[in-house]
Amino acid sequence: MKSVLHVATVLAALSINSLGQCGVERWPVKTGTDADSKLVSLNSVTPTTIANLAALPAPSNKPNNNRVQPTETTLFVLNATLTEFKLEDDSDYHLVLSDPAGKTMIVEIPSPNCVGSGSPFTAGIANARSEFDARFKPTTSFKTANVPVQVKGVGFFDFLHGQTGVAPNGIELHPVLDIIFAPTITSVNTAGGFPDIAQNGWIEIKGLFAPSDAGPNGMTWDGAREFADGKMPIQLGNISVKVNGKPAAVYYISETQINVLTPLDATQGPVTIVATNGTSSSAPFTKTLRAVAPSFLLFGASKYVVATHADGSLLGPASMSVPGFSFTPAQPGETVICYAIGFGLPTTALVDGSATQSGVLPVLPVVHIGTASATVEFAGVISPGVYQFNIVVPPTTPDGDNAVTANYDGFGTQAGVLLTVKH
Repeated sequence: MKSVLHVATVLAALSINSLGQCGVERWPVKTGTDADSKLVSLNSVTPTTIANLAALPAPSNKPNNNRVQPTETTLFVLNATLTEFKLEDDSDYHLVLSDPAGKTMIVEIPSPNCVGSGSPFTAGIANARSEFDARFKPTTSFKTANVPVQVKGVGFFDFLHGQTGVAPNGIELHPVLDIIFAPTITSVNTAGGFPDIAQNGWIEIKGLFAPSDAGPNGMTWDGAREFADGKMPIQLGNISVKVNGKPAAVYYISETQINVLTPLDATQGPVTIVATNGTSSSAPFTKTLRAVAPSFLLFGASKYVVATHADGSLLGPASMSVPGFSFTPAQPGETVICYAIGFGLPTTALVDGSATQSGVLPVLPVVHIGTASATVEFAGVISPGVYQFNIVVPPTTPDGDNAVTANYDGFGTQAGVLLTVKH
């Protein structure tokens, strides 16, 4: 008998741990299995604020299996700050939202395991829960977040019992059917490493962006429909970026990084960069826009400049070779082709947003390989934001890895860039 009781206890514990305990009070209304759930129109969303919802009169009667109309039959959407969150005993995620005036309210995401069959909210609840899990890991203790969010959920009046963050009238969004985390920018630099940015320059924007359609490896603009009209896309999935209020061409998006080509803009000085995911935008991030932000492109995470021999074969140390891609060093006296970004405008006028760009730079950059000055035979734009330099390797260049630098319009490329040479 003792062993049977022990097994039963273990199975009960496993059941609780895997499925969680579910709620009781007004639970049909909270999860969409009540008699009025079909009255909620999931195709009609009402924008609102915490202040507006908190100003609604609290109903005197809160039935267990019916809804207080019209609030509890309305799908609301609001923007606010997620201040803190926790996992409740009933398996709900309890989220506290705050507005700029300090007003707070609760929104909750039930566990999909606690939603009965036939609920019209099943897919939305699972979606919101997944989106939240991708960003945070709730525990039974409150955790601080302080991030902007956009929340979509059904109105619900809860009983007041001292809940953290509760609105005075007990209003909640319960269940939450969608939650979008506003993009957060933490750093911006020219892709090669120059700390500032320039017009028509490729830049890396890092932070938290959560594009729902980017996939685990991110998404590039390959196949974007805009190319059929000779344009570059200014939105990829749900993500778009503005630099100094002007749309940037978006090449790559992921959960933590966006790569864009800055628009044509002769402004110099501090400018703001804003990333938008759907209808939710980041706080403006300030960066200095200069006439040039010169940077050599690098092979992956290496320090080797992206370069080829005149015949198009890859230039670099043989140790970088992999099946299908062979690298060989440059030879002294050879003309090599190096690629860079951020060198400003060519003599030929560019068309903002055009998928094709070409033109020579008004003056040649000053290039050094090792300690010797190198002859630059050509310097110009060959595609959007990409510059090609045809450089003669000085005959006196020693074997091995040599530093390569380019100075242009008073600024120099990043330190530590290498070009491999071998006689």
